[in-house]
Amino acid sequence: MLGETIAPKISIIVPCLNSAKYMREAMNSLVNQSLRDIEIIVVDAGSTDGTLDILSEYAGSDPRVKILRSDKKSTGRQYNMGMEAAAGAYIGFLESDDYAEADMYESLYAAAKGKGVDYVKANYDMFADFPEGRTFLPYGPVAPNKSRLYGRVVGAKELACLLPRDCYIWNGIYRRDFITGNGIRFNDTPGAAFQDAGFVVQALALADAALYIDKSLYRYRRDNPGSSFIDKNAYAFAMDEFLCIDRFMQATARNLELFEPLILRKYFGLFNYNLKRFLCGETHSARLEERAAPFREAFRRRYDALGFVKRSRSDLWPPQNLLLFFDDFERYCSFTRRLALSDYGLHADAAAFFRRQKELVIWGSGEKAGSVYCYLRRSGLQNVAAFCGDASERASGKVMGFDILTPEAAVAAHPGDMYLVTAANADEARNRLMECGVAADRICYYGAGLDPHSCFEIPAGVR
Repeated sequence: MLGETIAPKISIIVPCLNSAKYMREAMNSLVNQSLRDIEIIVVDAGSTDGTLDILSEYAGSDPRVKILRSDKKSTGRQYNMGMEAAAGAYIGFLESDDYAEADMYESLYAAAKGKGVDYVKANYDMFADFPEGRTFLPYGPVAPNKSRLYGRVVGAKELACLLPRDCYIWNGIYRRDFITGNGIRFNDTPGAAFQDAGFVVQALALADAALYIDKSLYRYRRDNPGSSFIDKNAYAFAMDEFLCIDRFMQATARNLELFEPLILRKYFGLFNYNLKRFLCGETHSARLEERAAPFREAFRRRYDALGFVKRSRSDLWPPQNLLLFFDDFERYCSFTRRLALSDYGLHADAAAFFRRQKELVIWGSGEKAGSVYCYLRRSGLQNVAAFCGDASERASGKVMGFDILTPEAAVAAHPGDMYLVTAANADEARNRLMECGVAADRICYYGAGLDPHSCFEIPAGVR
């Protein structure tokens, strides 16, 4: 019909608030997408730093850009407004301090087309800007030991096993009819923390079919000082999100037996992880206990109903931690605070030690190696000379932009340097390095826990 408007293939929703510093990089990545048939819905929550002026430039030169105003400073509300206004067959999301690769939405749409899936997701790179340049850390929602799931249409059982690791919304596109037909919404609590986690839980639990592709398409910034992941009150956001998703899951009762145990584990982990950071600067208080009471009550009710207690409290968490959490919250906070201070202190001491070395060679190529490298870079380390490893490590290609040397080549080039083993096979790596002539006192193992998320979130080890 003459004059009929054709709906875009994908609507991309961008919530923003005082994002002027990063807005152009984010918007350029969208308006220059290889898939042209998209609409870009930016939802601003009252920016005062020039963000709206920047957005008006883009809207004035590109009719695909639409600007909405939210009366509430809530990323959840902004996402919901964007979804209500979206006309695309699929919906995507982009945070205003991130950016997408130029072929992201073309790749996701091509993967989704004809497959009958409710959503498609890709891998992504976390990144931070250091004085020496931008550093990227690859990551994927599919764990390395489940890589067989890439490229396959997967259902509820496979999706349940992805829940612990699949954390974010913006590395995928979701069929709009799937979202609206299931009433999937964001929690519109104030701020910008963990509302996306609830959306992910709903999507995984309600999807009949989904697809994950082994290609990195999204770039996730980890050095924005205003990000919610470093907010000291993030533990409270985790509690609020659990209460919201718990109500949703009980009302829906879809695949509950598969997902509910994993939801408990996921949200207790989020709460405990963020409480550690809060308690580094605070101690237990009546206000904290009152704030946590609804979460503790709801959590214990679900935990007991699932029969965890009949089997073992260690199904979810070390028994002593969980018993304290349920029965003596003040002691639980004291225990958690001591653990956090000790843990962060170990990281800081390690960073200080490695900064004193002339040069450092890292053994490993996996997520642990990349995580250690990024944490040490955040802590001021600039002396990583090389990466090395055995044949299995070298099979992965480059790591953090470095070629992976054989142990012999590394030792020949760096005979007196300190060697830091990050791989799981620490004893084998140590023996191999000693066979190549490295003195035992020049070999260290990074035993403290680090992963691709925590390496950007725990306090940088500068003393």
